[in-house]
Amino acid sequence: MTSTVTCSDETKDGAGMEGKEYASLTALPQAAEHTQDESNSELLSDEAMLAELPEHAISITGGDSGVILRIGEREQAYDWPYMTPRGIKPSMTLGDLDGDGADELAIILYIGSGTGVSVSDLRIVHNDTDGFRDYYFEPENYIGQVKNVAKFSSLRQKEELFGKLTLGDDSYTVSLKEYDSEESGQVEERLVIGDIANFWFDEDRIIASFGAGISFEKFVIPVYIGNIEAEVKYESGAFRLTDFRFIPPGE
Repeated sequence: MTSTVTCSDETKDGAGMEGKEYASLTALPQAAEHTQDESNSELLSDEAMLAELPEHAISITGGDSGVILRIGEREQAYDWPYMTPRGIKPSMTLGDLDGDGADELAIILYIGSGTGVSVSDLRIVHNDTDGFRDYYFEPENYIGQVKNVAKFSSLRQKEELFGKLTLGDDSYTVSLKEYDSEESGQVEERLVIGDIANFWFDEDRIIASFGAGISFEKFVIPVYIGNIEAEVKYESGAFRLTDFRFIPPGE
């Protein structure tokens, strides 16, 4: 399927990073595992309630050095970043995410915001008999998965500059006419992924959204041509992105 959208002025906002190329993934990397540490038993002072599921006796409170996760009578301090200048609090949901018959706790923490930057973290916590185990969806992991599926190239049609974003069997053509100038320079044949990366809960699903940025030779910041969304699947400590789709600006 091929679709055509027009890149609006709104896509020019943003502060980017130099894109780092990632090799194709032949297997999903195992997420980093963290177990309860007795040396981390000193809890934080001046706690503030950040998120809670009172029906399950689950809460997250925050202090200067990180957060405290409480499930029932068990509690553990973590040095997770959890707040941005916009003051967006963490969110969480409890459910059997990997189909093993036991519930896992999914936590989204908002860690970065600003001009062209919007980043949240996704963590999955298992409440085992011997303590908590948490798994983190590393940025290098999800960036690699996106770049393994999404490709960008430029082309000209009747002397007009376009960008082509391909997601599997689907492709989308974006007009880059307003950037076809000496002031912009040449468009680079790569995607910039990572400065805009967010997660949210949609009923029993976890959705990920990544700003699809492209670079021009004379631009310091990327131009965002839309968002790439996917569903997050989790199993045995591994995260996998599925059902990719492109969301043009304004949709």
